[in-house]
Amino acid sequence: MKKLAAFICVSLLFGCAAGPVQKSPYALGVAAFKAQDYKTAAAQWSIAADQGDPLAMNNLGFLLSSGMVERDLPRAVALWQTAAAAGMVESQFYLGYAYENGVAVEQDPITAYAWYRCAVQSAQARANAGQAQLAQADQRIGQQAQSALTALAGKLSDAELERGKALAAAYIEKYAAHAEAAAPKP
Repeated sequence: MKKLAAFICVSLLFGCAAGPVQKSPYALGVAAFKAQDYKTAAAQWSIAADQGDPLAMNNLGFLLSSGMVERDLPRAVALWQTAAAAGMVESQFYLGYAYENGVAVEQDPITAYAWYRCAVQSAQARANAGQAQLAQADQRIGQQAQSALTALAGKLSDAELERGKALAAAYIEKYAAHAEAAAPKP
């Protein structure tokens, strides 16, 4: 028994001596963003985005669209499209905005309507899945999307509104279900 206890103690000691746990590129990007080092945040989130992380894609898209780093609107929209397909509520909202205003894409109020509606539904799906970490942020984004959706719907003809609803149903079926699975990295 003493030998087992000694072995465990030595193993723990060597395990601790191995060095600090490496943070993910996404986490390093968050730390850099909080320190207002946007260039490093963009570099780290770019690594994470290349590894398929939808949160990193969303955040990098924000940096690229906001001018916090060199502005690249087409890349921002492309990142949001990938993240939105993975269920990122915020990316779905940003795509609605991009299509409504013609930001790096052709202005298309029907597609904008569909992305806003998808963002509202995805926010609700995530809230129903009990993902407390994202619930507050997604709730705010869902409310913004709902406001944008209501304002946009008032500008659409009846035929455009029906096309928007049909496209939204397809997006919701295809992308909103992913919202429950899209969870943040520690």
